[in-house]
Amino acid sequence: MKKQLFLFALIICGIANAQNTWTVKNPFGGTGRYTAVGFSIGTKGYIGTGSPDGATARVDFWEWNQTTNAWTQKASFGGGARFDGVGFSIGNKGYIGLGTTNAGNALDDLWEYDPTLDTWTQKTNLPAPGRRLAVAFTIGNKGYVSMGTNAGLNIFYNDLWEYNPSADTVSGSPWVQRASYPGSGRASAFCFSIGTKGYIGTGTDWSTTFGDFKEWNQSTDTWTSKANFGARYGAVGFSIAGKGYAGTGFPGPTVDFREYDPATDVWTQRANFGGVPRVYPVGFSVGNNGYIGTGFDPTPYLDYTDFWEYSPVNVGIHEVPNEIKISVYPNPSYGKFILNSEITKGEIEIYNSMGEKIYLSEIISKETEIDLSGKAKGVYFIKIQTKDQVFAQKVILE
Repeated sequence: MKKQLFLFALIICGIANAQNTWTVKNPFGGTGRYTAVGFSIGTKGYIGTGSPDGATARVDFWEWNQTTNAWTQKASFGGGARFDGVGFSIGNKGYIGLGTTNAGNALDDLWEYDPTLDTWTQKTNLPAPGRRLAVAFTIGNKGYVSMGTNAGLNIFYNDLWEYNPSADTVSGSPWVQRASYPGSGRASAFCFSIGTKGYIGTGTDWSTTFGDFKEWNQSTDTWTSKANFGARYGAVGFSIAGKGYAGTGFPGPTVDFREYDPATDVWTQRANFGGVPRVYPVGFSVGNNGYIGTGFDPTPYLDYTDFWEYSPVNVGIHEVPNEIKISVYPNPSYGKFILNSEITKGEIEIYNSMGEKIYLSEIISKETEIDLSGKAKGVYFIKIQTKDQVFAQKVILE
């Protein structure tokens, strides 16, 4: 049985009263899952579909209200249960499509969500092979779909398709093919858009993990190579106020998180994602904040429901990059384990999966022996607090 966890707020690399920080919000209203889809409309965020195990598809769909920090279940996705799909929004409508079913079929359909009516309407199918693990972004009043792989996970696409909802009529053709990505076809890339430019990077064809990153110009229909992100797949991306953000994913899984400045073509390390390491989460932005939630850790196999808010503005307090190596061994443990780090002064707190503090100790050496014998089996979260940083690790008790 999969464990569905409500994770305690471990704000990693945060400094009091600073921004460039992560804040935990109310957990996703559905069950844990990965390769779900998401988008935002106004002050609302939406997450739906996905899978808890890579084989069982979900059809439920949820709305998150930024003002109330509350999740509300909405009408189930109209296209049926699926995972590995794409989601994007145009104006006051949301769109979900593509992906795969429980039977393993690669889908090419597209559905429009009206939040006012809480209804789904089928739109014109993508005029290209059905696919899963593709990417999608929005520029102005048009949506874009690219990349992905077939049902057998052995054919990879690099085509780019533009969707115009105003042209989706009985006699109209809403899809137009644009210039293909000038690199290998792939699955599990990340993407975002800034102004009239779209950005796609990383991904995998299961034999190669890509690290390239390219910009597409809507005005000229041309691609330009930009600063590489580094080998990664299963990551998530979004944009806020003229900057792009991406993080999580494989190799790892990891929690690292970076900011892209198109003016300088530079990636900058930002505060690590606030939750535990994961792959295939959902990400989107609402106003001046970004959000990441759901996803899973394959080692051990855990699906997540936690949901985090990223505040990108730095108010001038310098944060030291998280380069300190922290390890726990043995992990998994039967109760007793060693916490090893370069930190020799600070405090250790340990929380269970319900956010209850069950351990507190000072750090007085690089190695700290901890005994949780008698505690219930499961995942525990270790918070290491120094004068100006917070780090996190997890330990599994068997």
